[in-house]
Amino acid sequence: MERKRRQRPRSHHHDRRRLASRPERQWTLSLPRWLRIRLLRDKALVSEVLLVVVRVVSAYHRRRARHRGISGGQTGAVTAIQRVG
Repeated sequence: MERKRRQRPRSHHHDRRRLASRPERQWTLSLPRWLRIRLLRDKALVSEVLLVVVRVVSAYHRRRARHRGISGGQTGAVTAIQRVG
């Protein structure tokens, strides 16, 4: 257990160093209450909604890149679900 605690900061530092050279954008998706309640019960629907959101946001960024003369741009996504608050 002690070994894991020591490895965590190095891993975090490695990720930060790798991501530091790339622009990052944070998006927050807010949904109506009735849909949030439905998503609590339907994990497959959560996956479908996340897939659509990631596709739309990625397409948006690729389109912006093309308008700026950048071809072949790639996007990536990390999603997190907050079920409280």
